[in-house]
Amino acid sequence: MNLPENKMSVLKRIGIPIVEHCNLKCKGCLHFCNSNQEEFYYDCEEFERDVMRLSELFDNIEVLILYGGEPLLHPKIIRLLEIVRVYLKKTKIEILTNGLLLPTLDENFYQSIKKYDVCIGWSAYPVGKKINMKIEDTLISEKVVYYKNDVQMFYGIFNPLGNSNSYYQWKRCSGRKCHVLRKGYISVCPAPAVEHIINQSFDKQLDFSTSRLNIYDESIDAEKILYFLEQSHDVCKYCTSARTFIWERQSKPKLEDWYGKVGGNE
Repeated sequence: MNLPENKMSVLKRIGIPIVEHCNLKCKGCLHFCNSNQEEFYYDCEEFERDVMRLSELFDNIEVLILYGGEPLLHPKIIRLLEIVRVYLKKTKIEILTNGLLLPTLDENFYQSIKKYDVCIGWSAYPVGKKINMKIEDTLISEKVVYYKNDVQMFYGIFNPLGNSNSYYQWKRCSGRKCHVLRKGYISVCPAPAVEHIINQSFDKQLDFSTSRLNIYDESIDAEKILYFLEQSHDVCKYCTSARTFIWERQSKPKLEDWYGKVGGNE
């Protein structure tokens, strides 16, 4: 499967979880950060190999998002930004953060943000008016390019029965364009990237391996990846209608926190 001559291979959006733990334990975190007790930092050398491979596969990647967990916990985040910019010169780089650490970071961080043309995506949780004002004051005073998402509600979409209609769930999924790269594997959504956390935390045996691709497979090219990402997959069977709830912190997570409106083969 090859692209037509003169047609560019473009990946519109890719997220990379550079850490998997967080400093804010949100109930029902879609990345299962509040259930993960193990610290994980994306190794810089492995990160560089993966980003370089993406740059070899695609003519352009429009947006690359570093997220977590809380990505600002990564002790070498500036080095990761540098790596991205070396290989992806035209890509829009975003850091998706809860912002709590922003007022504590030094000038070197903010200089790097400007140097590598990085946008901060701030998820503003209701953690306190004074805290959020301090975060926003920091972003403004440091002249950072940022956008703000006010978060009041969370939602659960997990169907533990795994018997939903995959195609139906994929078609209506708001996150089906939220592709993820983790340790050499690209997946249609974040779920395959957190399979190991779910299994370790809740003694499950979920297997989402058919819902991710090895970017180092010699038979893989950009067109095959793009085609793969535009299909429903087995992981979609574990999604269902969303159950919304008010955001709150949760010290002792239960798998039920992630349940949606389980409706079987809906």
